[in-house]
Amino acid sequence: MGAEDLPIEVLREGTRLYEQGKHYESISEYRKAIECYRAAMEATFPDPVILNNIGYCYLLLNEIDECKDTLWSVLELEPENVEALHNLAMVLIDTEEYEEAESLARRGIEVDRANSGNWSNLGRTLYANGRFEDAREAIATAIGYAPDRADSHYVMGLVLNRIGDEDNAHRSFLRAVELEDDNVQHLMGLGRCLLNLKQPETAEKYLRRAVEVEELNHEALTMLAESLIEQAITLKENVPETMLGEAMELLNRSLDLMVTHPETWYLWGRVRMMFHDWENAERFLRVAVEGKCEDSMAWAYLSYVLGQLGRGKEATEMFEEYKRIANITVEGDDDDVC
Repeated sequence: MGAEDLPIEVLREGTRLYEQGKHYESISEYRKAIECYRAAMEATFPDPVILNNIGYCYLLLNEIDECKDTLWSVLELEPENVEALHNLAMVLIDTEEYEEAESLARRGIEVDRANSGNWSNLGRTLYANGRFEDAREAIATAIGYAPDRADSHYVMGLVLNRIGDEDNAHRSFLRAVELEDDNVQHLMGLGRCLLNLKQPETAEKYLRRAVEVEELNHEALTMLAESLIEQAITLKENVPETMLGEAMELLNRSLDLMVTHPETWYLWGRVRMMFHDWENAERFLRVAVEGKCEDSMAWAYLSYVLGQLGRGKEATEMFEEYKRIANITVEGDDDDVC
């Protein structure tokens, strides 16, 4: 039965409920919006547009399973619904269901080749699967269709960083931030890139903005602390007391939010090394190593600290582990790590 078969009173009631749902959605009353949208379909018939709205409300409520179920129901009604194909792929990427997400992204591209969102989703799935050159091509296509999509520039930054093109990665992250200067992920992406490029002072600017936007983000707090520590290491004897003091405060705030975060403990170890507090440096760096810190230098610094504590055999073993993890051949004395 279609709209033409329903009494005008029923259609009016369905429209009223739908408009009420849109109102609730606009004021962030997502639960009430869902109730109105469902009531509108009960009064009339299932509608892909309304179901997409319901799926979006579930996403904002962080009820991911309900969101996915709703979007699948859209595709059952309308297999070529581009909005549902895009949104469902995006959600599946976030839940690391990359194979299904890639399939949906490719279906979306077949339906509407100029839809930048589906090209962006395809690039994200290819990036997650380590297919970096293919991902770069897909994201470049997304940017070509929609040059002002901040998320596409952000993903391009991730891809370029992984293939070692840090200068162009910097440009991509910077463009993402220019388009969305309140997106914490984009700000952290740019901050990390600048840290990799040995520009901690510039990184600090963007990481402070990230903490300003989301003060309870433990990764942003840790990265801001890292930018200050890197500056302090460069300044050596001329380090302002406030700089290291703030870095330590940021690290403690980060640990209050995520006590098991290995990168935060790694930075604490580096701070204690600056004070020649070898015992605590060892303790903190061991937590980082045991937590599988992403920075292989955690193993190298721990080797150095063990050497300072007079435990040469352990230091050598740890340095060999560093070389294995970093997949490098290191020549010379392990004192070089400091």
